[in-house]
Amino acid sequence: MTSRAATLQRMLDAKIIAVIRFDSADQAAGIIEIIASAGITTVEITLTTDGAIGLIERLAGRDDLLIGAGTVLKKSRARGVFDAGALFYASPVFDPRLVATAHQAGCVAMPGALTPTEVMAAWRGGADIVKLFPMPAEGARYLSAIRAPLPDIPIAPSGGVSLETAEALLRAGAAALNVGTWLTHEKDGTISDERIISNRAESLAALVKKVSGEIARQQIRPTT
Repeated sequence: MTSRAATLQRMLDAKIIAVIRFDSADQAAGIIEIIASAGITTVEITLTTDGAIGLIERLAGRDDLLIGAGTVLKKSRARGVFDAGALFYASPVFDPRLVATAHQAGCVAMPGALTPTEVMAAWRGGADIVKLFPMPAEGARYLSAIRAPLPDIPIAPSGGVSLETAEALLRAGAAALNVGTWLTHEKDGTISDERIISNRAESLAALVKKVSGEIARQQIRPTT
């Protein structure tokens, strides 16, 4: 069984969490295969997707994927997703009961918060990563302002993440990026063409790898 620490490290190393929100599990399953082939393998299946628990159960045993559950709001639902094999959960809110349930199952907790007070409360309440939600319009500037007094808290923006905003968010200190509708849908809400989704996933994965490498090199200080 994968440990909570190992799951957290995989999420922080990958830096991209694909948020999958579709009408049906079959739709979601097909899109997951496309983005995984393009290099994004950390996947959050939202419970608003019909058949989400069954899909989590189907995919949880795969070594090439890291599967979690999103939009988790109730303790009973949290137990269900962990029983199905999810290794992390995400929620738009912080609920200490959900964090405790995740940790009891050996899984990662990613509750949502927006203000500095909320971020600190979630962190002190046991969050492994804090999901920054909802994202302000000027996301990178807001994230940078939050991280200035709270530099040790891993924060993952959610909302407005795209190829155009990813670099600024990473350089502002994002520990990971929750990327949703930009990856899988058009602006009118329709599902994007499979090739478009694949190209977006591949481009985002390449950009994040490049920028993360540059940031890591900049953080290395030569010894004297």
